[in-house]
Amino acid sequence: MTYQAVCNYISPGMQVKSECRHRMHPADRRQEILDAALRVFALGGFRQASLNEVARAAGVTKGCVYHHFASKEELLLALIKQKARPDREAPISLIAASSASHPEKVAQMVDELWRHFQQPGQLELMMLAVSELPYAPDIARLFFDEVVMHCREQMRAAMQLIYGDVGTDAPSEREIELIARLVPSLIFGAALGQRTFAGIDPTHPSPDEVKGLLTKILVRGT
Repeated sequence: MTYQAVCNYISPGMQVKSECRHRMHPADRRQEILDAALRVFALGGFRQASLNEVARAAGVTKGCVYHHFASKEELLLALIKQKARPDREAPISLIAASSASHPEKVAQMVDELWRHFQQPGQLELMMLAVSELPYAPDIARLFFDEVVMHCREQMRAAMQLIYGDVGTDAPSEREIELIARLVPSLIFGAALGQRTFAGIDPTHPSPDEVKGLLTKILVRGT
């Protein structure tokens, strides 16, 4: 299987950059290097990857990579900060401004998280984190602080808004905490399964169907 074919399998639409480069704004060049690093890390693993491979995938020299990033670890840190952390205000503001019913508010929350995991590179970075971060404790701590804890805060705040006017039927603080921990993982797992098997199982549901079923499960179970 060619490098391009593997990239397309990992994330449809990802393209290998041409060796023929043109002048580019430094911010755009930095972004191209980040995108290339994600492709390389997701393809072969962070520990096995080299900056030479990243440079080749981005179509630049290794010196150009070092101009923007001091090390491979700094590249991964930049990816985590940029791509893995969802906009923690978006679901909360949607729910807070909504006069929708309780089930509709849950659907808004699911839709926002599902949309996040469907963005290019999100699942790849999460998969990379699962497989590689146990071997990089400092980066794992940053990932936990920057991504996991912020996602929990987002979910916790959303649940408090959803259940704020329910009264005695509202979940306890402990239950809300468990929801904040488990629901993002559930949605991530569903998005990953949909991506992984969509091209293998001819009966596999569409992304919209998976998201709809997830919403029904969470509405009926809350």
